[in-house]
Amino acid sequence: MKKFWMFCVLWMLVWPLVTGCSSGSNNSQAALKKKQSEAIRGVGEAYLAEGRISAALQEFLKAEELYGNDHLLHEGLGLAYMAKGRMEQAIYHFKKALAIEPDYPAGQNNLGVAYMKNGELDKAIAIFEELSDNVLYAAPHFPMYNLGRIYFTKRNYALAEQWFRMAVDTSPRFVEAQQWIGRTYMARGRVYDAIAAYQEGINMAELYYPIYFDIGEAYRVTGDIPNALAAYGKVLELAPKDSDLSKDVKEIMATLK
Repeated sequence: MKKFWMFCVLWMLVWPLVTGCSSGSNNSQAALKKKQSEAIRGVGEAYLAEGRISAALQEFLKAEELYGNDHLLHEGLGLAYMAKGRMEQAIYHFKKALAIEPDYPAGQNNLGVAYMKNGELDKAIAIFEELSDNVLYAAPHFPMYNLGRIYFTKRNYALAEQWFRMAVDTSPRFVEAQQWIGRTYMARGRVYDAIAAYQEGINMAELYYPIYFDIGEAYRVTGDIPNALAAYGKVLELAPKDSDLSKDVKEIMATLK
């Protein structure tokens, strides 16, 4: 009996050491899996930046198997699915990213974009309006721009112009927003105002070739073919030779000569 009690006492002394080692081992394995997941996620992000969407998605899914409680991983998954046009899955992962890290304005903006592309415009508007008023968000010009795009889709061109102007006022080199100001004028038949707006955009970013197409179209509407051809020529000079835009411009130019 005495031996039995001695054994019990020894076991009580040893047990915390055994469980402590086991717990430490588990924590170490979890930390290792997290690091491995982050490394794989980094590969996926690199593929995503290169436009290799399927390869990026494969890496993100591998990373998720190792460690799924990473808001940046779910953002990557959301962006990959959005690039593939799978908006429901994109929305799911953007929401998951925000559940992990609620104070994440870039993730909110991405969720708003996914809603916008999925046709859920009112949900997108609510997100973008909140973000545009967030003084802690370093890039409020993006939700302002997205609000402009939504109201353009709704054919509220005057309100769209207001949001695009706010985006440009916030980020003076934001040429895409300036380009859309021109498009709001074109939609209202104010072609010469559109040309002036496009020219402002060209002054912001001379190498941004899509705006040369827009100003070329505006010149063509006015009957100013020489300036239209000059603008189309800038598209061919700056755009990738095998791009759809370059092919379209060649076809248009052939009809004007």
